[in-house]
Amino acid sequence: MLMRFLNSLKIPVIATLRDSQNYVHAAAQGIGIGEMPAYKARADILQMKAVANWLDQRRAAIQQRQAMIEKVAYQYAEGRGFQGGDPALDWAEAEREVDSRLASENA
Repeated sequence: MLMRFLNSLKIPVIATLRDSQNYVHAAAQGIGIGEMPAYKARADILQMKAVANWLDQRRAAIQQRQAMIEKVAYQYAEGRGFQGGDPALDWAEAEREVDSRLASENA
């Protein structure tokens, strides 16, 4: 039911975690799920890896966006011959331009 509800709202699901006692046992031992014997927690570890992979991809996308903004803001200042202007305004305008580009690429 939850998955149907999330899908109806177009809320992306990056992973699901099993209803597993392995989390309880790991917490009781003061360890992470990845520190449990693989034969006991294999399925749970795979699910956690899906979350970690999504986070890695998200981090890479954020870093790429940041680099694009830096380049565009620099180009604005360079276009003025590095005279006058406001670096904060250059940055804000660069963010708008980059976000617009990214939105049109993903459309």
